[in-house]
Amino acid sequence: MSFLLSHTLTKLPVAGQKITLPAMAGSGDALALAQTALLCIRQKSTLLIVCEDSAAVRRLEEEIRWWLTQAKHPQARIAVFPDGET
Repeated sequence: MSFLLSHTLTKLPVAGQKITLPAMAGSGDALALAQTALLCIRQKSTLLIVCEDSAAVRRLEEEIRWWLTQAKHPQARIAVFPDGET
C-alpha cells in the first residue's frame, strides 16, 4: 500500500537544513511525518520530531505508528521522551 501527499518530501534535507510544510488537515501531518520516517528508514537515518505538548505527542505517535503499519513497516521504532515539566 502506498500513500502520497503533495506536500511530502521526496528526499531528506541536508543536515542542518530547516524545512517548513504548510498546515495540513486531520491526520495529514502524521502521514507526512510517516512518509518522512520511511525515507529515514531507507537511508538508515534518524528522524526527530519535537511537539508543542504531550497531547500532540500522543496523537502523532499513535497516528504515525498506524501509517507505518499500513505501509508494512510496523517494526519502525518510535521512542517518546517525557517532557521536563514538573
